[in-house]
Amino acid sequence: MSVMGEFTINSADFALHETLSAVPEMVVEIERLVATTEDRLMPYFWVTGDDHASFEEAFEMDPSLTSSTP
Repeated sequence: MSVMGEFTINSADFALHETLSAVPEMVVEIERLVATTEDRLMPYFWVTGDDHASFEEAFEMDPSLTSSTP
């Protein structure tokens, strides 16, 4: 049995708050979460919009980010 849910979260409550604030015209959609260890989840997400360069720059400077793989 599968369960699907769709929800919206306030950007201030999201780990990438600083990135989203820097480029508010970009849209982030989480595709899925993968449990990598007992205490960590790894989100896969899509980013849409016209300013990918600014998003990538803000993303790499975001203090909530520990690592990423394009």
